[in-house]
Amino acid sequence: MKKIKRGILLICFFCYTIYSFSQKLYTPKPEGNTKQGVLSTLSIDVKIKEGIATTTLDMQFYQDGNQWQDEAVLQFSLTPNQFISQFMLDVNGKLRDASIVEKTKGRQAYEEIISRRVDPGLLEMNGENNYQLRVYPIMRRGYKRAVISYQEQLKKGTEGLHYHLPLGYNRPTAKISLNITVDGTEAPIIKESPLQSLQFMQTTSGFAASIDSIPLADNIFSVVVPNSNVRPQVFIEKGKYGQQRVFNLSISPTLPIVKKTLPRKVALYIDNSLSMQPLDNSLIELLTAYISHIGNLSVDLFSVNTEMKKIREFNIQNGDSKQLILDISRLKFDNSLYQELDFNKPEYDEIWFCSDGIINLGKPIEKIGQVPIIAINYNEQANSSLLNRAASASGGNYIDLTKTTTSEAIELLLDNPTNLISSEFDPKQITDIFHSRTQGLRINGTFTLTGILKSGKANIILNFGRGNTILKRDTITLNSSEAGKYDNFFERLWIHSKINELYSNHNYHLSEIEKLGIQYKMVTQNTSLIVLETIEDYVKYNIVPPTDKMQEEYYSMIQELKQDEINDIEKINEYVNSNFSRRKKLWKINGDEKALRKYEENIRKKEERSERWNEFKRRWQEGIEEGKAEQRAWEYRQQAIENGTYRRRYTRKRYSSDSKAYQKGTIIDSKATNTIKGIIRDEQGEPLIGCAIYINGTTNGTITNLDGEYELKIPPGKTKIKIAYIGYNSLEVDVLSTIVDVVLGEDNHVLEDVVVVGYTGSSSATEPASPPARERISKNVKKGTEGVEYYKWLDQDAWLSKMKSMNPSEIYNYYLSIKEEYEDIPFFYISIATLLSEKGLKDEAFKVVSNILELSYDNSLLIVPYAKFILQLGYTEQAIDVLEKNHILYSDNPMFYRELGLAYAQAGRYQEAVDILFNATQKEWNTNLGEEIQTVFLTDMNSIITKAKREKVKLKLGMIRSSLIFPLIADIRIVLGSYSKRNNLLLAVKDPNNLTSNSYYSYQKGGITSDTRAISYGPIDYLVRNGIKGTYNINVRTDSFNKNNNGLATLTYVEVYTNFGTEKEKKQVIFFQSTQDESNKEFNRKLSFINKNLSTLSE
Repeated sequence: MKKIKRGILLICFFCYTIYSFSQKLYTPKPEGNTKQGVLSTLSIDVKIKEGIATTTLDMQFYQDGNQWQDEAVLQFSLTPNQFISQFMLDVNGKLRDASIVEKTKGRQAYEEIISRRVDPGLLEMNGENNYQLRVYPIMRRGYKRAVISYQEQLKKGTEGLHYHLPLGYNRPTAKISLNITVDGTEAPIIKESPLQSLQFMQTTSGFAASIDSIPLADNIFSVVVPNSNVRPQVFIEKGKYGQQRVFNLSISPTLPIVKKTLPRKVALYIDNSLSMQPLDNSLIELLTAYISHIGNLSVDLFSVNTEMKKIREFNIQNGDSKQLILDISRLKFDNSLYQELDFNKPEYDEIWFCSDGIINLGKPIEKIGQVPIIAINYNEQANSSLLNRAASASGGNYIDLTKTTTSEAIELLLDNPTNLISSEFDPKQITDIFHSRTQGLRINGTFTLTGILKSGKANIILNFGRGNTILKRDTITLNSSEAGKYDNFFERLWIHSKINELYSNHNYHLSEIEKLGIQYKMVTQNTSLIVLETIEDYVKYNIVPPTDKMQEEYYSMIQELKQDEINDIEKINEYVNSNFSRRKKLWKINGDEKALRKYEENIRKKEERSERWNEFKRRWQEGIEEGKAEQRAWEYRQQAIENGTYRRRYTRKRYSSDSKAYQKGTIIDSKATNTIKGIIRDEQGEPLIGCAIYINGTTNGTITNLDGEYELKIPPGKTKIKIAYIGYNSLEVDVLSTIVDVVLGEDNHVLEDVVVVGYTGSSSATEPASPPARERISKNVKKGTEGVEYYKWLDQDAWLSKMKSMNPSEIYNYYLSIKEEYEDIPFFYISIATLLSEKGLKDEAFKVVSNILELSYDNSLLIVPYAKFILQLGYTEQAIDVLEKNHILYSDNPMFYRELGLAYAQAGRYQEAVDILFNATQKEWNTNLGEEIQTVFLTDMNSIITKAKREKVKLKLGMIRSSLIFPLIADIRIVLGSYSKRNNLLLAVKDPNNLTSNSYYSYQKGGITSDTRAISYGPIDYLVRNGIKGTYNINVRTDSFNKNNNGLATLTYVEVYTNFGTEKEKKQVIFFQSTQDESNKEFNRKLSFINKNLSTLSE
């Protein structure tokens, strides 16, 4: 992927000569003249035993700027044979172990918790072997400690086992120390060291060496562990998580080196996507050297990005590759790699594929024949699993030039490699075998294999050779009686190998990788490690805490919340239905000013009623603190009578003056937690407001609302409640059923002249529906569519003005000439693609906009706008492909649901579109969204249902309640949204009659607007049922209140529909850009509405 340069502070330590461990640290760009947060101290501890190396990084982050609180982000890479074994974070002065969590849930929990300014830490994998640590908060001039451990099985070399630890740090304030211990009887050999005086000293169990302060120049620490310090080749261990016996064996088959028959005709595929820029000299050196050794050969040169092109054929004589190298150097690196690559090419002797293997679009390499594939990569960030699989499956080699020198690579390419041809074993005794991807075994080369031993004892035969000829057979005996304890390393290594195998086709194994990651506590591309501060947060996000003590409390609280989860579904449905009913009502009266005024008056009364209820609850809570809750409730009621906010509300039904309970519903289970509910009335039938209901013998209870309703959870073994209210006879009730209605009789000894009153307004009125989970947790805490057009807002830069005047054939080449200056700005590609599409060059537009995917790996801020743009170009299947691949990973992002639903609809896949949009309405989005986001989804869903009916497509709608199926046909619909949770949006539309609808204030003048009334990144929408001839002024305000810490600009979009929900629907999409240097920005557009079929959009 393209490396983003903005706002990033690099840490240059951990760059292996064989495998890379590169790291960089950055914090969000501070305002004014402040300093960035830094990694102030780093203590490195290395333990090597039985060929297993455990490296622990103990880090102290320090904020020396003027931000009150800040976040530190550490990015680093591990080698394919290394894996994370532990992550701990300092919480309130103590290190706490991390918990494993699904990646989506971990990201969602972290983002929401930091908004509350408490302590979370998140370690996740972004791409193959690339990791990101996020730590929050680092207080001003304060420290935050984090500890990461990773493990590896050391590889065998001529002298022994090699361990490498390069060091280097670009900030002079950092302090780095190193301590290394090696078990064994023979002293390790130091090959490279930051200090010449560093020596190993013998200890009781082996040898140790340490450095208190490492010089801050680039350094490397390298040590060789003698083979005598390592036990025999076979290790067996009973796994902690899978409870299976895992075996691991390392073997070095000794076969003489044989030179291979050199190829005479090859296909050379150069991946010239943006992520491969710039062309690395190491590739040129390797190709030049290899061709020089071959001498005479024929080369067909292909370029591969969004399309595959054959450049030309070369007949090379005497190893002269100058012209070939010149043509390669002239290639322009642009676009994404989008190909279902076909490498089944029997006409060639070898296929050379130069790529990082990162295929953003399309399927991975599936067509592999018998011709050896030489996969060559020079990028640190690469899909090595894919490249390894392609090379191994074809009998070729994978050359990683970030870890291999040219001379080493040439040796691999000239040799006829020794490979594992086959293995023989009883599948009832041995299963789940995975082996190292070799680049050909030579003298002292090590082959490793890991699997599950089902029986007590078993043999496995490994057949090594060249091609299909077996030259050596090794028999290994596995005996469970020789099992040892290795701190669960070999189970982790086995599952790490299995997951690496799945990575080669990652998008088709998402669920399996996630399941394995959770079960075996492994960080994967689908699972992360997270540390939270409070037990309530672990409960809220359903994340099992790390310690037994915390788990005991966690499971106790989870048990209590099981019934609440059922209630959540009901409350979400109530919430969604309430908001959609509001929209239907507004749609029906849209344009009727008299009806709208009446509607708004009813809303005002309900809001006043809600305010009075909130005031009552506040006073009641004060009464609890004073021990006078009932007295406070009665006083407030009397005051309301005096100021006229109550009135008498008689009912025909009369009750006895005695206090009584009326029970119905289902019979309770006294051994389980039960939730009861009911209504408390007086003998006149009037609801009693603020009446206290307690669990007898405790202080736990609740109060009735404005309609006398209550709901109370009763723990197991508790079956008696007490109801009390000043002026009325209290009552104790033995609870038998789930519904307990109570009538309280007046206590004439206490009050002489009490007049029973009720709130003004409908007795059926309730509090406004609210999202349920927030309420619950607070308690616990105590193909393109015809007619579609696209219009993009464009900056009036000099280069853009110049391009507008060019001939279409000149635009693309001019774009390539200026791209370098703007290549890390997403909006640059959208602007160019827009211009190309307007000139009729949609294929070129598709290629240009694909660069967005190359800017940053695994970034939803870029994936969704890219998909939205190409959807408007008509590349429907490609949009669906990229959205489907990322939907599971970003299930916490509602934009994926909506965009994927709209893409399905555009492709005519109406059932899938309806299903995904309806599923999105059943979620509570705990993010900065509009309060009516589900209503926006339902509006889209109903439009799709209507379209399917027009086309006579039958849909299965049984899971959707009938009240939610209602087509909202509109002359005009405007949708506003952003792809960053740190972006606050406001939409205001003024119609030709100067009536304004405003999303923040929920003004409904002229049109229907989503009600946000809070920080929101959308989507927010606006509808007009019957449009008025004239100009609609669209005003959009954005405020990136927390700027994106990845250096990327924030993209905001506006969709403008006319004839929404009809067969003549027309859609226009506008993209806006706001950068980190802009805290807020305002955009305006004018929609000139002539009639339903004629409208124009302008600045």
